[in-house]
Amino acid sequence: MGQTETLLSLPERVVCSRFQRTGFACLRAAVVMGAAVVLSDLPTGVGAAAGCAAAGFQIHPRRSLGLVAPTATGLFLILLAAAIFDCSWSWPFRVTLGLFAGIAGPAWRALIQTVAPSLPAAPLDAAFAVLTLLPFALIENGVLAPPRWWCGVLAAVFGAAAVVAWSLLSVPTLELTIEFLFWPMYDVRAHGPGANRIPRRGPVLLIANHSTYADPFLLSKVAPRQVTPLMTSVFYDLPVIRWLMVHAVGAIRVQKGAFRREAPELRDAVARLRPPLSGGNFA
Repeated sequence: MGQTETLLSLPERVVCSRFQRTGFACLRAAVVMGAAVVLSDLPTGVGAAAGCAAAGFQIHPRRSLGLVAPTATGLFLILLAAAIFDCSWSWPFRVTLGLFAGIAGPAWRALIQTVAPSLPAAPLDAAFAVLTLLPFALIENGVLAPPRWWCGVLAAVFGAAAVVAWSLLSVPTLELTIEFLFWPMYDVRAHGPGANRIPRRGPVLLIANHSTYADPFLLSKVAPRQVTPLMTSVFYDLPVIRWLMVHAVGAIRVQKGAFRREAPELRDAVARLRPPLSGGNFA
């Protein structure tokens, strides 16, 4: 009976969680928009509120890092255009600038939570979005002059940040893209005892009974860390897939065949679970 009651209460908890996340998104948007309007103007505030609210729905501790590189790249391109073409701060420019500044809030929050995961997400999202907007507001209001020079300086800063982010965080960005592609088809959610207690650090072994080659990606949707799958060579050796398995996923290749006395893939898995390479978990 207890198990039945637990199963019946799961949809209620899921709905409640969705309402809570929507409420936090609206709260973030209101705070960011109010601060942006005070610092700058309404178009910038609308863009910042929309960006912070939308990006704030991504609460996965690893894929949130995938926001960093695209955000830094977007701000670099916008500021570079402003520095080269002497942008007149038209409303489309201000909306776009505010949009990327709003997305920057959850992106910087994700970086902070890598070292302090217990910090609350919503306040950090709003705070970092406002801090990102601050230098742009100072340029627009004439405090930092000449505008083209300061836009060039900030473009150089965000350009360097984009290079570093793409070199270090390209895999979370790829995972974020794959999740976005899967999202219209699969509403993946974790249920059951221990679903929310997977440790973020240290060795972890996940044993999954799955039926499709895409299941490791679906498992990555709910696991709060990188998943390193043991992948059969039938799928691993496919064109393009092999490059992704080696350079992005980091999967362990399992040779397809008859009975074998040696299993080098198991030695590889054990080696990765040992320090200092104990950050991976396997499916």
